Amino acid sequence: MLKVILINLLKVMNLNSNKWKKLLIVLAVATGVLFVNYGYKANKPICPNDFPTSEERVTTTIKWIDDFYNNNPNASVVELSKARVDFYIKHNCKEALQRFEDYMAGNTDKETK
Repeated sequence: MLKVILINLLKVMNLNSNKWKKLLIVLAVATGVLFVNYGYKANKPICPNDFPTSEERVTTTIKWIDDFYNNNPNASVVELSKARVDFYIKHNCKEALQRFEDYMAGNTDKETK
């Protein structure tokens, strides 16, 4: 599709040299890379600490749990917990992993206990 658009653009602009074709291809690739980095991913928050409010953290965690159980209807709580830790590892959620490790080691504050 992109190739067809570029060829038609070249015809309209009456630019037939390889130099212009290469330039347009480079521009198209650069635009695609920018779209993927800033448009598609858009630095969307993934880890719990990426969200600005605790309400957003709770909402996205509940959605993640719902999605997990929709995909794994017979999963146990242990399997859910393992999947969540794997998610934290995959997305490099350092703060969440530290909280989990602290909890497992019994190093929690009085409110958490």
